[in-house]
Amino acid sequence: MTQELRYWDDLIPGEEGETPAITPTREDIIAFAKDYDPQPFHLEEAAARESIFGGLAASGWHTASLTFALIREHCLPEVAWRSNLGFDNLRWKRPVRPDVPLRVRYAWRELLPEGVSPGAGQARLDVQVLEGDETLAMEMSLLMEIDRRPT
Repeated sequence: MTQELRYWDDLIPGEEGETPAITPTREDIIAFAKDYDPQPFHLEEAAARESIFGGLAASGWHTASLTFALIREHCLPEVAWRSNLGFDNLRWKRPVRPDVPLRVRYAWRELLPEGVSPGAGQARLDVQVLEGDETLAMEMSLLMEIDRRPT
């Protein structure tokens, strides 16, 4: 059974959801860092122990990428999402460690009737990335363009 597509007009401010967890491994963290953020505390255990993180930590950009992958897979398939317009208030609250499950809690907040493109509106999605024990690891707001219901 497929879910009916939700348009901007169907979104409810304050409506919340949560994704399943994803668990970045040591290998995932190092591979991402090698390609995109090659700093010693993302690449090497010994260097990481001597850093402000006190151990191997995922790049914040890795955490943000995992976050968007979870949102894209578990929140946006049911929404007539057109594009991202940007993000605000991105805050990394604590280091993300290998083998610690992360999940995303999200809430639709502000709905603006005018989109960048005709036939669309804007919606702000507040996002919290939580570690297994409810500890806040990252937060941000995404501004998206979403199709209006066709008339």
